[in-house]
Amino acid sequence: MCVVGFFVERRHRAIDRFARGSTLAVLAVALAFLGLYLTLPMNLSTWWFVYPRESVAACVVALALCPDLPRGPAFPAIAFAAIAFATVRQTRVVTGAYRAFDGDTADFQRIVQQIPAAPKLAYLVFDHEGGPRVTSPWVHLPAWVQAEKGGWLMFHFASWNQWPVQYRSGSDAVPPPTPFRFEWMPERFQVLKHGPFFDTFLIRSPYSRASRLAWDPSIKFVAREGNWWLYRRER
Repeated sequence: MCVVGFFVERRHRAIDRFARGSTLAVLAVALAFLGLYLTLPMNLSTWWFVYPRESVAACVVALALCPDLPRGPAFPAIAFAAIAFATVRQTRVVTGAYRAFDGDTADFQRIVQQIPAAPKLAYLVFDHEGGPRVTSPWVHLPAWVQAEKGGWLMFHFASWNQWPVQYRSGSDAVPPPTPFRFEWMPERFQVLKHGPFFDTFLIRSPYSRASRLAWDPSIKFVAREGNWWLYRRER
């Protein structure tokens, strides 16, 4: 019995050491993410919105520090009710935002129907107003065209040369490189310099920006829906 007790005691001490060590390790990781959240800048080289992402990681890791629920039916039921209440409230907020954004993008949905399959799409977003978002969502909408119809976009993250998969350099089958954050500065677009690769041009503006494309007579006006203007190149 003394031998059995000796090994049982050693096992308990090992479990205690592991519990303390694993808790400290998780706490250190959570604090590291918190430190990154407090110290990192908003943009780092080509990456934007850097430090807010660290707060999410800190919260997710910190969940591992929560103790186990007490045994018995009452505490799990209370926890489930609290989580369900928060989930339902958050779901209502998200669905309400989606419903509102669906109305804000009705003009975009209509004009996308007039874009053919697999376009080579250049987009110029001059107007960032409207919508419930604090940050502008409009510059991201053209990616929905590619998701539905395929083709090419003016901007791809692969052009940052920070990924294992990259475009083949010097190929005429991919969009030409553009300056950093070019998609956020449509006033820098020059149709004779940046436009020859593209056959479709989507512009968001409260008034016509046809002068931006006037130097290329093969580009013709197709349609307007709300603040969206569509042009196509006639080959």
